Amino acid sequence: MIRRTVEVYRKDSCPESRELSCEIKELGITEGYRVSFSRLYIIEFDENTLPVPAEKRLRQISREILADPVVEEYSLELRNIRGLSVEVYFKKGVLDITGRRAVEASAYAGLDEGLENVSSGSRYIINAPGGVDDKRCRYIAQKLLFNKVIQEAVYTSCGI
Repeated sequence: MIRRTVEVYRKDSCPESRELSCEIKELGITEGYRVSFSRLYIIEFDENTLPVPAEKRLRQISREILADPVVEEYSLELRNIRGLSVEVYFKKGVLDITGRRAVEASAYAGLDEGLENVSSGSRYIINAPGGVDDKRCRYIAQKLLFNKVIQEAVYTSCGI
């Protein structure tokens, strides 16, 4: 089994990031915390039935299915951006409509041979001008970025 992560992000500033920055201020946090947003896709291939190298198929699916080339770019690995990274995924057993639709679109485009599964998630990078306070960032994440009933978060300090 080959498992790879694709990050899809806006070429310019995204509306979600601006909205989240305003919501942080509404929490009473005024130190200039900013949040950037991207979509994550975990793609699983069966190397025994994959007709082309995994890297080639991953690029095809990313370019043709996952990213809108007019306004988005993709990376075949997580970007190293300064701040606290919060990756949000659905808990096991929760229906992932976005991941399911990516599999269906891949089949429609003829890119599904060897494709086992696609799971979707979100990535938020929280940063502030003077550096981030880990405790405060986790508070922001729990209040604004995910629903702990159906989602789980993975926190990672990056670019520091």
